[in-house]
Amino acid sequence: MIDSAAFEIRLARDAADLVASQRLRYRVFVEELGGGGETVDHENRLESDRLDPVYDHLLLVDPARAEGEHVVGAYRLLPSDRLERAGQFYCDSEYDLSPLIGTGRKLLELGRSCVDPDYRGGAAMLLLW
Repeated sequence: MIDSAAFEIRLARDAADLVASQRLRYRVFVEELGGGGETVDHENRLESDRLDPVYDHLLLVDPARAEGEHVVGAYRLLPSDRLERAGQFYCDSEYDLSPLIGTGRKLLELGRSCVDPDYRGGAAMLLLW
């Protein structure tokens, strides 16, 4: 079992963190689950979309892993105060969120959650939550 004290939980700090998160998403969503579409860059093994630069990326980092493979868990977050900059929540394309947005309440969209298969069944998901 992996010791949860060995993990670091933080927001992505730079482009290298974002790419490591997108690479984890590729491994989980494309290689493992068979996803595809316009968000997939097979050549670079990345799963990304136009909203990535606007979102915060909550990362579960295993410092013992090599740079570029250090992200073992990820969650994408968009607070509603950045909604105008993003143009939409990701799930706006699937659901009518106008009643919720119309309340004026602070909202937070969470998505693209994934954990490396080697880290499932332990503390990883609990730490992300």
